Amino acid sequence: MDEPALLLAFDTCEFLFLTEIGEPEANRLRLVVEEGQVVGKPSRVELGHGRSIDDVRAIEVVPHSQRFELIWDHYISYAVHNESYQSWDESEAWSGNLFRRYSRSKFLDYLDRATFADTRYPGPFTHYQVICQDHVIDIAALQPPKVRLLGPS
Repeated sequence: MDEPALLLAFDTCEFLFLTEIGEPEANRLRLVVEEGQVVGKPSRVELGHGRSIDDVRAIEVVPHSQRFELIWDHYISYAVHNESYQSWDESEAWSGNLFRRYSRSKFLDYLDRATFADTRYPGPFTHYQVICQDHVIDIAALQPPKVRLLGPS
């Protein structure tokens, strides 16, 4: 499968889990992300104070889950957020589902104020975002990541 097809397969996953993040070399970012699957029978979860949620099912990485490696050979910046604190902003514009490409975002606004990166140096760049069950990763880079399917979990 070629890289555009792999990115499409990655973006069409229903749930993702970040399992590895690191820099194998200076300023080179590597993510390993695994597909989550809905498992088990629906059950009730008691929240306390007489409140509960019905029909809850677990989301887990299972033996046949797809496992993806994404590598940005060069990046301008990246940030990892606890997904529980991710905010929604209607002024942002993106395409994609769990792998997004932003044309307008708070992260791009931050980079404009906090760095001297612009279209002249290092050149036009894109804000990519990977949305996982526990993490949201924002990456600013000149090129999309190299994507590889590592096989089932």
